[in-house]
Amino acid sequence: MTPALVEDSLQPSHPIRPRIGNPDELQELFDEKCYSKASSLVRMIQHFLGNTVFLNGVKTFLQRHSYSNVNDNDLWRALAETATSKTFREVKALETWISKTGYPVIDLIQNSSRKIVKATQKRFLIFTQEEQNKDRKYHEKHTSTKLSHPWKVPITLTTQKEKNWQTSYFYWLDKETDYFHNETFACNSWFVGNVLMQGFVRVNYDQANWNRLIVQLAARADIVPPRVRAQLIHDAFWLSRAGVLTQTLSLQLSRYLVNETHHLPWIIALRLFEDMYALLAESTSYEHFKEYLVQLLSPVYYNLGWLESSATNATQRFLRALIMGAACKFGLPDCVLKAQQLYLVEMTSLKTHNQIADDFQQLVYCTGIEAGGDAEWGFALRRFNGSTKAMERHRLLAALACTKNASILLKLLEESVSSPTISAVEMQLAISSVAKNPVGKTFTLSFVTNNWKRVNAKLSGSSYITRRLITDVTDCLSSEKELKQVVKRKSLNIIFIEFYSFTVFITFMNGSGIFK
Repeated sequence: MTPALVEDSLQPSHPIRPRIGNPDELQELFDEKCYSKASSLVRMIQHFLGNTVFLNGVKTFLQRHSYSNVNDNDLWRALAETATSKTFREVKALETWISKTGYPVIDLIQNSSRKIVKATQKRFLIFTQEEQNKDRKYHEKHTSTKLSHPWKVPITLTTQKEKNWQTSYFYWLDKETDYFHNETFACNSWFVGNVLMQGFVRVNYDQANWNRLIVQLAARADIVPPRVRAQLIHDAFWLSRAGVLTQTLSLQLSRYLVNETHHLPWIIALRLFEDMYALLAESTSYEHFKEYLVQLLSPVYYNLGWLESSATNATQRFLRALIMGAACKFGLPDCVLKAQQLYLVEMTSLKTHNQIADDFQQLVYCTGIEAGGDAEWGFALRRFNGSTKAMERHRLLAALACTKNASILLKLLEESVSSPTISAVEMQLAISSVAKNPVGKTFTLSFVTNNWKRVNAKLSGSSYITRRLITDVTDCLSSEKELKQVVKRKSLNIIFIEFYSFTVFITFMNGSGIFK
């Protein structure tokens, strides 16, 4: 769900069911975001109707219309027939989710003295008001539902007193603003909306509730389910990036991660941190941010350890690989040293096949090459050229882009385009990996632009690989000069750096406790 939430908050976007003016538009509309959002909406509808009703409704729909043409009304009708407690009108109200661009952020403000929450919805965008006005015109052109019409949002709530994560209170938000009554609301206690991230929305709270949630996570995070902890992190950081919340609040929320041992919150947090890490590479806050990440990662890093026996199941193995990779990337000294030692052993071994555990191959290769020189890079290149295993080649190719030597990175870019032994997918991986390297991001766009005919010829018209390559090459651009070369939507990165870099620096210097 989280990738679709990010993509659908950008401008321009498009609804799942847009108006089609030309058949040539179809291929562009069936993109990664469309499929990701559609699956998220199916999950939301399933939760709204209940699992049994949903499955019976889908079964009725498939049996009734097998080998025939259908439209969305046929599905809504089949679902309504099996939902005894829901009318066709209520079920069809969910149609707004496929006919409207984007999704809403739900502001929940508690009035504990009256046991009431005020709920307000508006479209979530991470752009300026001027760009939002432009998006309104785009939306009205491509959909049959005006932007001023609210979403029909099924909202779930649970409170600190109830902590009912499975059968939480249900409310129907079908207007811009409404009020929900709940007897379990109390002064000085927190509540959570969109429980278990069932709805395709973001949730924002009043400052007091955010503060209570921060205190709860710091004291006893295990009371809140891992999926909700991940949800709070994702919402807080993207609301901060959009300017809805302060950057300080999202950093304060993330402090609890020093005690986090579940993989779900870490997956979400590390994706956000890696994005921020790349964007802050040339800012004054870069080293401060690295120090903060090392402090967050150190407890779980030392707890998991490098020994394979310390991971008792597949989930723990996944978490360990995730944490070790991040710890080495962000410069935790013990991690970097151990990875270098393992890479040196691999280089001096008389055996021709890989001796490094699968879980650690990528981080050991990358760390060894980043901290090494020509010999370390040359060893990985020879192993890449001699490998016929796709997974190993991909790991080695990504690791070759970890070097801090700009001339070697340029050589890798040229080889990826010109070498007949490197496939189109591998070329895209090489270029994207160099673009994500703080050293390589400054010239990767120029290389791709200057060599576009050759790059495009190797891509052979693959729209998916082309879209992925362009996105990766432009995602980490952050200066005015760089951004003038690409589409305007990348200006978000400049806004992010100006605000976030300032917040990180001031917070660190003031000693507010976030980095303590």
